[in-house]
Amino acid sequence: MDDLDLTTLDPGIRRTVAWLRERGFNTTDSGDGVTKLTYKPDSFYSPEGLDAMPFPNVAMTADALTLITDTDRLYRSLVAWGAKMEPAGNLMDDPSLQATYDRVSGVHTIMLLNVDDARLFGQVTVPIPELPAGRYRKDCTSGSAEEFRDDVLIPTIESFGTDGEVVVDLNKCEGMPPSFTEEVFGGLVRKLGPGIEIGLIGPSRRVNEAREFMDDVRKDTP
Repeated sequence: MDDLDLTTLDPGIRRTVAWLRERGFNTTDSGDGVTKLTYKPDSFYSPEGLDAMPFPNVAMTADALTLITDTDRLYRSLVAWGAKMEPAGNLMDDPSLQATYDRVSGVHTIMLLNVDDARLFGQVTVPIPELPAGRYRKDCTSGSAEEFRDDVLIPTIESFGTDGEVVVDLNKCEGMPPSFTEEVFGGLVRKLGPGIEIGLIGPSRRVNEAREFMDDVRKDTP
């Protein structure tokens, strides 16, 4: 099995891939269902033009003689870890495990679907305010970036961990002004340092913007 730089993977799937490789599974491709999503009219994955699988996924190669036993071993490991697996069906939600054989390429593959870091490691999800407002408390009565970051997000991170154990849910808010996004996520790096890691779920545009603000501050931090 080749060495793998986990920092090159989608942030929401890194710990899952590390967990699989520690158990001897040769991961070859992965995605957290959010980070790499872009829209192209001729996309393979969906008529809406999603250019990556819109759900968490990890592909692993297996030997022809051990494909079934390896899949069974992984299933037992997942269940023992606490994952609740379902029969393959609802690709967009149900955690499932499949073994396939491509006769043309001769490749034997194990696919783990809808299991990511949040699901496997019991990460804590923090929803963004439904009505994000201004950057500072003094600018608004509620919903400021400063209030959310300092009163909600940072205390949660201090309680549960700084290595991606906390996931911010960007799905249910009615728009995110750039000033709000920068103050929450860029400000998080300014306050807790460049090593801080969080998970992000939600529309790819919002996720990518939040990560870009974090990365911009990291670049300027000695």
